[in-house]
Order: sequence, then C-alpha cells, then structure tokens
Amino acid sequence: SVLRDLDENSNGELTTTLNNLLWFSPGNSGNSTNKIVQPRISLTSQLANFFQAYVLNEGACNEVPPDLDDLAVDETSLFNVRERFLHELKDLAQPERDRLAHYVCGKCHFLVASTQDEARAHLIFKRMNERGKTLESYDLLKADIVGQVSNEDSEDVDVSWRQAQERLGPEFGALFSHLRVIHDTTRGRALWAIRAIMHKVGGAAPFVKQELAPYAEVYQQIRLGQLDKGIYPPEIREKLVSLGRLSGDEWLPATLLALKPGSFSQQETIQLIESIERYAYLVRLQMLVVYKRRRRFSEIARAVRDGTALTDADQVFFISPEDYRAVFFNLRELYARSQKNCKAVLLRLNDHAAGRPVVLTPADFSVEHILPRRTKASGQWRKSFPDAEVRTVLTHSLGNLALVTEPQNQKLSNKEFDAKRKILLNAEEHGELQPVTRDILQSETWDSEAIRAREGRMLRAIKDIWKILPKA
Repeated sequence: SVLRDLDENSNGELTTTLNNLLWFSPGNSGNSTNKIVQPRISLTSQLANFFQAYVLNEGACNEVPPDLDDLAVDETSLFNVRERFLHELKDLAQPERDRLAHYVCGKCHFLVASTQDEARAHLIFKRMNERGKTLESYDLLKADIVGQVSNEDSEDVDVSWRQAQERLGPEFGALFSHLRVIHDTTRGRALWAIRAIMHKVGGAAPFVKQELAPYAEVYQQIRLGQLDKGIYPPEIREKLVSLGRLSGDEWLPATLLALKPGSFSQQETIQLIESIERYAYLVRLQMLVVYKRRRRFSEIARAVRDGTALTDADQVFFISPEDYRAVFFNLRELYARSQKNCKAVLLRLNDHAAGRPVVLTPADFSVEHILPRRTKASGQWRKSFPDAEVRTVLTHSLGNLALVTEPQNQKLSNKEFDAKRKILLNAEEHGELQPVTRDILQSETWDSEAIRAREGRMLRAIKDIWKILPKA
C-alpha cells in the first residue's frame, strides 16, 4: 500500500499490480471485467474500516485520522507500522522504489499457516514468537473465541473484546489467569480452561460480554488508578487502596468476584472486601510463601463464588491461634523479615492515623530506622543504648520505624536524634510529614521507653484495623 501511494506514476502498470496484491474479485478467472471487490486480508469489522480508510484504499496512506490521539490499541499499531514504512520509503528515489516493488511482486510470497489441531496451533504460535512476530498469549484465545461466535454477535463481541483490551493495556493477559481462578479451571492449557468457562456460561458471546467485559472494568478500577473517582464507598475504597500496595495479586480473583456488578448487595460487598483485605495482610504477616497464599485465596475465591464466604465467613477466613502467634512474633521484627510487608503495614497504619486512605505512590517512600542500624562506636547512639543486644532488638522494633520519602531518608541517614528531629520538624512545617511518623516529634529524646511506647501504640492500632493481635 505504501509503495503504491508513493508511486509517482499512479496510473501505471506497477500501481495496478500492487493493487492486485491487496484486492481480489471472488471467482474472477483473470479474464473477467469484474471490479475488485474484496481485500485479501480480512480483519474484524471496526478495524477493517480503519484498515481500508488509512492503508488499503488508493491514496489511503496519505490520509491521517482526525482523532489521532483517540485511536484504539490495534488501530494505533496499524497506523504506526504504516508511518514507519512511509518514513523509510519516502526518501528513496522512484527507481529504487520501483525495484523494491518488483521484488515484492515477483520474489515474495505470503504464506497462510492453518491447522485444526490445537497442539499444532500452539506450536505455530511458539515458532512465530521465536522468529520475531511477537504474539500475546490472548491472541490465540481471541482467534478461538471469535471463531465460535455467530455472525449476528460477531461485531458486538469484537467491540466488547477491544474495549476490554484497551481498558487494561499490558495487563489484559493477566485477566485471563484471574478468570481461570474465578471459575476454578486452573489446570491444563489456557485455551482448554477458557473453553471450559465458555461452555459453563453458555458460549463465546456470553463469555466475552458477561465475564470478560465486566471483570475488565472492575480490574481497571482497582488496579489501574481509578480508585480516586468515587466509584466505591469509603469503606470499600480504603481496603482496595490497601490491597493495591501489596506485592502479588493472589487476592485479585476473590476481589473481582466480590465487586462484579449485580453479584452482592453493597453491605455484603463491604463485608467481603474487609475480610479479603484483612486475610491478605495476615497471610503475609505469617510470612507464607506465594504458592501457599495462592492456594488459600483460590479456596476463598471458590467460597465467594458459591456464596459461602458470607454464610461461613468464620471458616473461610479462619485464622488459628498459632497463626496469630506467628503474626505477633513477626511484627516484632517486621522490617528484618520482609521490607515489602513492613512498608505495606506502615502505609496502612498511615491511613489509620490520618483517618482516611492516603493515596500516594509507595515507591516514593522508604522505611527509616530512627535508631540507626549502624551506629558509631563513639557516637551518642551507643551511649544511649550501650547494650548491643538490647540495641539490636529496639532497632528492629516497629516503634523505631518511620515512613519517609526517599529524599528525607537520605537527609536523616545515621544522624543523632536531635538532628533527625529537626529534619522531621521541618518536613512537618512544610506539610511533608506522614501522619504515622508525626508522633515521633512528641519525644524530646529517643530512648527505649519512647520506642516501646510507640510500638505499643502501633500494635494497638493494628489490632483495631485487623483485630488480630492478643494483648501486647
């Protein structure tokens, strides 16, 4: 198309030859005078219109869409490819473009790889990726799903699919993994699992419109920065902000189920989201490894889907006395056991201290040890905490930890407490100190009494938030 539209002799034989590579007349023997009526490459309806308007039709490569900033993902991809060819070919002299066009017409071949065997389809998919044609895992799924849709539903299904893909962008593929957990089809190949879900919900069209599309909308709201738009009541929003700070996503399928429109009443949804958030933090504070967390949350997703997460909540979200003891033990040295979990807990305590969810970017913050982990042998810290064993325990205490920005952390460094307090006071005066850190300013000196008192306040706050701790 680009070579054709750059041809200076637009009515010449070469233009006609190039057009014949792009269009054909079904049943045309070559001697017929029938007009070319059909493109050789067939795309879905909406994308086909864009493809014809800006690539296939004569002169189309010289046209620019009026809504260039609002193109769909696949339209943008097509347009970018076209523009790359235009950029590379426009500076060539016409004789050079003619030689390239003759080479394309006479030496290049277009091959169609087709198979009815699923194993071979996966092999073709793998080989194409290895040879440079990058395909996403859901490309094969889309071909299979759309191929099962009736003609009357094909356009609606295609629009719903495209909208879901545009909502999630690079995270679109992850949604299929969560759908498999939601429908308890995690074993076997992805294609087989999605087919099982389609059969369960009544076919390809219901799957796309009743499962993929609504879950994509919820996924976008809770994972892609949509929580500040007032979609959910404060009780739910607070918990979703908190969940979003955790590394890992094993909690997502159960959360998607709870938030799917029409599934539960608002009060039931609040109850479920509170239980999911609480449990997500508890399993991390037990230091459970990923596969154990996934296994537990798969069971929770099943219970939410079946309705037993509400009727048998005590069993579904059960935490044993031993689990509570593990949580309490790990909180004593949380930073040393998991820096990610420690930051997440401090951020949650920050919400509690503020009385509302504090929306911030976790990556911009770090955990500061007021009593430094490294102290000078002749410094004031060693004089204030002469016992090395006691000093180590207090250093890792939750009460010794502050949530600060990275620049603040660099300023605080290993300074003595008086200097650190001045830095924090300056941050407070400029409105840059987080609520969970503010109570440090109440102490004139930073000794074991101050650290243990603050640890007690923080543990009581945790008990209020998640109702998990025995008396400290």
